[in-house]
Amino acid sequence: MKPTRRIAPLLLLLAALLLASAALNGCQKAAESNEPVTLRIGTPNLFTFEYGYRDYFDAAFPGWTLELLEYPDDSGSYSDAEWAQWLETQKPDLMLMSVFEYRKLADAGRLRDLETYAGQNGMELGRFNPAVLEYLRGNAQGKLFALSPTFSTTALYYNQDLFDRLDIPYPTDDMTWKDTLELAGRFMRDNRLEQDEFGLHVKWIGTPFDLMKEISYTEGLEYVNSRSGELTIDTEGWRGVFRMVVDAYAEGTFRPQNVEGETIDGTVYYGPEAVAQTELFAKGMAAMTVDGDDLMRKLKTSDPGFRWGVVAGPVRAGDATRAGWFGTGLVFAIPSASSHPGEAWEAIDYLHSERMGKASVVINGELLSLTDDPVWRGDEDYRVFYRKLPANSLPSEVEADVPTSFYEPFDELVDRGVRKVLRGEATVEAMLAGLQREGEGLMRKARLEASDSGGATHQGAQ
Repeated sequence: MKPTRRIAPLLLLLAALLLASAALNGCQKAAESNEPVTLRIGTPNLFTFEYGYRDYFDAAFPGWTLELLEYPDDSGSYSDAEWAQWLETQKPDLMLMSVFEYRKLADAGRLRDLETYAGQNGMELGRFNPAVLEYLRGNAQGKLFALSPTFSTTALYYNQDLFDRLDIPYPTDDMTWKDTLELAGRFMRDNRLEQDEFGLHVKWIGTPFDLMKEISYTEGLEYVNSRSGELTIDTEGWRGVFRMVVDAYAEGTFRPQNVEGETIDGTVYYGPEAVAQTELFAKGMAAMTVDGDDLMRKLKTSDPGFRWGVVAGPVRAGDATRAGWFGTGLVFAIPSASSHPGEAWEAIDYLHSERMGKASVVINGELLSLTDDPVWRGDEDYRVFYRKLPANSLPSEVEADVPTSFYEPFDELVDRGVRKVLRGEATVEAMLAGLQREGEGLMRKARLEASDSGGATHQGAQ
């Protein structure tokens, strides 16, 4: 069935308002020139553009003809040569894509530097969240080849009522994971805490290794090297993370939560009831959680029944400017071979304008890359998401791809090792040396099986 391109009556009204505003502010250069414009736009699929952007383009550029070019289904594994051929034959003027495709094309030098256009056309990059700009400059050339209207990141939420009940001081900005776990431990050691309450609960953390991986994002650690594809878990950085988490489990500071999903054809699916089980903080059962901006929207739109607060963190140990997980939405870029780079830039400029931003916070609620977002919302609570630089980098292509069959056995190997340490049967140092040795064996086996069967690979791991 062809996807509908009309989102909702409210968006229709928004489109009309944007069109009127565009006309009043003289932003429709293409329409004013009376020259027909046909813009060829690359998109992951038709639905993504039609649902997310078509109405905006129609409102701002009613005289433009848009030709949508879907990326091939296997484009995620395209080599540079394959992308070069696609670009040559399809000739897109503007591209909407994920950060994975962006990184490949940026590293290969197939996109135009948007800072040049911004400088020539009066776009103030200083109005953007510095984290967004740093993240998107994280390519081989260190240049800004794309922009994204939105981003997402995490922060540390806390239940004020639970803290007050036990007379424990609230969390503060710039707490590390070690600080956070120590604060959670004060709750778990307090006999006034109810049996079903948690000091710290993080959704979908079911094993010690799950928590370690969560911390590794903040600390900038990888257990598989993103370039070589080799196992790198027996390092000083990982030793610190393992000691921290093992101690937290041994002291009862952190309790995991295992949520049962439904397995269909080897894939685990979680329905609404399973997802609801993970919402312990929103139910008032956890003193703290680390979660994204979507939790703030949920807490603000439906009264959770308790007072809550939020601070920036947990931060990286040794560098308090970096915190949490970070990512942008789909990005817009202009390919080097664009036949209409001026019009493509005009579209990008419009999508990142104040006019568009003020409308977007009303419609979809996502965090805007422009730092005026909290002002336009009339809610400074959202400022917390603009205080830190990314702890993680723009994802890179793994040169030696890691078979997907490696991960589950390795996770099980780690969990067995942690249980041995908790029982006093091994030290953290001995366990990590064993994980490195046995993990390398699992990697060799997985690669051999993938080579024999043409099996799937996974690009990158943390």
